[in-house]
Amino acid sequence: MKEHTEEELLKLANKKLNLEKLKDKHVVLHPEISKWRDMEKTDMQMLRSLNTRGQIQAVTFRELGEKGTELLAGARRYAHMKLLEWTWDEIKKDVRENLSDRDALILAVEENLHRKNLSVMEEARAVNSLLKNMMSIKDVAKLMNQSPSWVSSRKNLFELPEETRKLFEKHDLAYGYSIPLRKLKDLPEAQTALIEKIVEGGD
Repeated sequence: MKEHTEEELLKLANKKLNLEKLKDKHVVLHPEISKWRDMEKTDMQMLRSLNTRGQIQAVTFRELGEKGTELLAGARRYAHMKLLEWTWDEIKKDVRENLSDRDALILAVEENLHRKNLSVMEEARAVNSLLKNMMSIKDVAKLMNQSPSWVSSRKNLFELPEETRKLFEKHDLAYGYSIPLRKLKDLPEAQTALIEKIVEGGD
């Protein structure tokens, strides 16, 4: 694989991580897991590490036969490796076979959430995916090593309108701010104004 100069890395760092365009043709993105994390920003530190130290952790996939190979965990590492123009054969992979949809979600949670510092909305999206897959709040709490009330609090974030959730995530606001925002669920303009006030340091 090619080793990039610092100047080349700086240029790559200015690019957005469009995984749909970067991925290998046979790789497919999971409709739920792919929504969990913000994939737009390139991580210069990760680029440098991959460029000089190489890949340490394998990227986890699920074999789907004729449908392709589904990406389950390590999406950010995979995207950065593709940005560095690594080929499929150069990437260390853990490809699982005969994995059910439910087990694929559970594996992704274990590999993504337990190792990463996720934003509140990223946690909420993961929780929402698990609950949509017919898991109970109690089951999700046990899987994520959290309390049922923690799971419910993330679930409740989806009571906010989509545009409000985007603003909430953009500013990486603490969960506590979602409580007054949810009280304004029928007043989107008021929600936006409150977020702006919070960001500016208002009461």
